[in-house]
Amino acid sequence: MSLDLSAHLGQPAFVVPSPGEEAHALIGWIVLAGLSLMVLLAALIGLAWLVVWRLGFGSAVPSAFDP
Repeated sequence: MSLDLSAHLGQPAFVVPSPGEEAHALIGWIVLAGLSLMVLLAALIGLAWLVVWRLGFGSAVPSAFDP
């Protein structure tokens, strides 16, 4: 990376990354956030399936203790 400034001494100069450089620097965090979101959704779907299975929504099942 080369930087060429034509400014007078004592004058402030700001160097900011371009949007492409910024996105490239953040791509790892973006991928990590996406994977975390998929894991969270899988856990919620599994939890919902477990609750439906455990509570038995939809059909009545006779108890093993009914005479």
